[in-house]
Amino acid sequence: MINRTSSGNNGFGKDCATLKDIVIKEKYKKTVSGKNFLLYDSGESDPNRIIILGTLDNLLLLNSEEVWYANGTFDISPEVFTQVFTINVVINNKNIPLIYALLPNKEEITYSKVIPFVPVRDVIFVFKQLSCTAPAEIKDLFGYFEKNYIGLIKEKEASLRSVPSFPIQTWNVFDRDQKTP
Repeated sequence: MINRTSSGNNGFGKDCATLKDIVIKEKYKKTVSGKNFLLYDSGESDPNRIIILGTLDNLLLLNSEEVWYANGTFDISPEVFTQVFTINVVINNKNIPLIYALLPNKEEITYSKVIPFVPVRDVIFVFKQLSCTAPAEIKDLFGYFEKNYIGLIKEKEASLRSVPSFPIQTWNVFDRDQKTP
């Protein structure tokens, strides 16, 4: 028999009326084995606060998989968030969530903030892999993303890319999160 008891307010309890009220205690920022678990927190001053949870090992595993799945659920999210969004992979026929994001709404801009967790050195490789397998209906989207976020391949120098409007280092947070204490 499982006996569940409440251990009081852990920062996400009913006492949190707003996203600003959330305080993540140090003991919840790491796994039991001491690895960083809090990958990203947009901060208490952000009215659309996002909290992303996972480990470096999970990010590396995600990076090694060709197919990712995303899932959003609304039933289990803490009251001040709208949903729990996960990025999953399938290993040995099991769907495994690797990244968890607590999201404040269902807006496209919010979802786009969850994605930049691929290591900077692998972004172009991962982009190429994704664009090769993308359905024809979204090729224009990949073209837009390549032009503005990756950089187009230069015509006379196939190994070089133009500088995009938003260079990878400005939107990618993988390296930044690994430096988080």
